[in-house]
Amino acid sequence: MTPAICCPRCHDAIPATPPAERPCPRCGLVLRGSPVGVSYEQARLLQAAFPARFRLYRALCNNGFVSYHELAAGSVSLPGREDVAEFGRFLSHHAGNGEWLLDVGCGPLPVPGYLEPLRGRGLRFLGLDIYPTSFDGFRITGCAEFLPLADRSIDVVVFGTSLDHVCDLTQTLQEMSRILRRGGRCCIWMGDRRPYWREFFFPDAPATVVVRRIFGGFPKRVLRNVLNGHRPFYGILHHFRHGRYWEYENGSTFYCPPGAIDPFHMYFERPAEVIRLAKRFGFAATATERASNGVFLGLTRS
Repeated sequence: MTPAICCPRCHDAIPATPPAERPCPRCGLVLRGSPVGVSYEQARLLQAAFPARFRLYRALCNNGFVSYHELAAGSVSLPGREDVAEFGRFLSHHAGNGEWLLDVGCGPLPVPGYLEPLRGRGLRFLGLDIYPTSFDGFRITGCAEFLPLADRSIDVVVFGTSLDHVCDLTQTLQEMSRILRRGGRCCIWMGDRRPYWREFFFPDAPATVVVRRIFGGFPKRVLRNVLNGHRPFYGILHHFRHGRYWEYENGSTFYCPPGAIDPFHMYFERPAEVIRLAKRFGFAATATERASNGVFLGLTRS
């Protein structure tokens, strides 16, 4: 059984999963289908809608793709991790039986570890990722801002640390509101991190530490930039500790382009900010749980 498909740009209904290649009769966007999934020209849509940030978004996505291979142990798709099991238990309380469940940013594995507790409950899984995946369910190769799913056709949407990877948070939540049925749930695993400059100037530490950083660490960083031939404030607002090149224990190095806060993110989302924005699109926060590695947030579509 396949979900109700529509054009991700104009939302016109598509009677069935498209064949190998099919343009939308209304707007001409090309959809490509197979028995197990559908794909479309996501880059074209994102570039047209968000020209100012698209290139940065794609560069960060490329870093993320490489990290699946070089930093595989850090993937939250992996079973066996306690934080993954925690999110699985959270989902088991907020996903019903026999419903359509969309996993946004499902990753490369057939079944992400956090979905394991939901197997055998009659749920019908859809996996969305910007790259082709081996997800064990209906596969959508696309983006969260433009979904090829009909209005009110999904019961549960899952973001397993993927909400802070989208190109545009506002349009993503608007799309979630469009595809979710009334009473549908959106379950989010997110961090609760402040921008690095706030962590530097306003850490959760004694006042002496703050003074030492402002009057010690800050001038040293400016001096180091000058000695290295950079602009005096190069990278300071974002990277007091890492700079543009982020090195990991296994020897991997990732470049953080200007405008990003690390090699993989344009921004850090915080629960209160997401809740405020989600309210604009008919969501109410119905569950908030502090976890060992972030926060689990449950939103319900009114």
